[in-house]
Amino acid sequence: MISGQRRHVESRTLQSSEIRRIAGRRGNIEMRLCAPRRVRNFDVPDENVTRQELMACEVEQDVGIRLVENQVAGHLQSKRLTHRNASDSGDMYTTICTPADALIESLETVTKTSQASRPRREVAYHHIQRKISTRRLRAGEPVSDVTISKELGISRTPAREAIRQLVSEGLLESVPGRGVVVITLDRDDIRELFEMREALEGLAARTVAGRSPSATEIRDLRSIASALTSLIKELNASRKPVLDEKQMERFEVADLAFHTYIMKLAGNQRSLKTLAGIRQLIRIFAARRGGHNTATLKQINRDHLDLISALQAADPQAAADCVHRHILKSQKSRLNEFDQREREAAVPQDVDSFMDQIRAELT
Repeated sequence: MISGQRRHVESRTLQSSEIRRIAGRRGNIEMRLCAPRRVRNFDVPDENVTRQELMACEVEQDVGIRLVENQVAGHLQSKRLTHRNASDSGDMYTTICTPADALIESLETVTKTSQASRPRREVAYHHIQRKISTRRLRAGEPVSDVTISKELGISRTPAREAIRQLVSEGLLESVPGRGVVVITLDRDDIRELFEMREALEGLAARTVAGRSPSATEIRDLRSIASALTSLIKELNASRKPVLDEKQMERFEVADLAFHTYIMKLAGNQRSLKTLAGIRQLIRIFAARRGGHNTATLKQINRDHLDLISALQAADPQAAADCVHRHILKSQKSRLNEFDQREREAAVPQDVDSFMDQIRAELT
């Protein structure tokens, strides 16, 4: 850990060697990021799992928790409909396949893979990961092989093996007297995750801008970004102060799709895999307390549009600067929420129990 004043990574000066240095600063974080992708560590019989199914598992690990679900897929699909003369065909619309559609389709592969055909240990492994990713299991909460086996209708042995695998990968930890629990990250861990995210996304933005993205790629980026515009209009029309839970899920899908698409354009698969792990840890351990308001949504949307403009102008420096400003805002917001949770945790929630404790100490 670097001591002294807080440091933010400057995207404009990052080189590959610096990214490796940042990524390796904390061994425990590096282990959590990289290990979950080692699907091959499972002793999977070839007759039980096909190559396509293993690839689907890797997609789930590389991209995270089903980054783009049907909301964005449907949104992009509607954007790809081109009107043609109804007299030429019985169909008024025809679908045009684009790189953005290919991204969505590859992400949806995860949801089409049958759990029944997977080894039970792998089913339990992904089940636990999904519970943590969707925050049904939160930091510090226990994970029991008994509970997992009942939820899946399997024996305790594969559930126990899956838990051991996740302990070895750093997503779970064994605590004396408590058993196995979901890990807890501290403030410095969260800060470092954002530094690593900025390093990777800043380099990707430089790469994409440096090779001058095509008109089709820019069009697809704008199409993905327009999902936020739709949410802003929806929130304004509802007259509610913030997005509700379902709308926040749509926001997360759209936001993740935007950033993932740029990483895909950069073409660095290792960076994409590492970033997926980083974002998953941020999602789990630096979760937002509530929905975004209109001002926040507009700011995020403006940041995305500014980045698209920089990419379209083929300006690597401007693109990296956009990433730096955007992630710095997100980091500040998440750390503020983390600090607020810490302050609230330090204050007794049950006044009666607190009074009883004080009386006990005085007697």
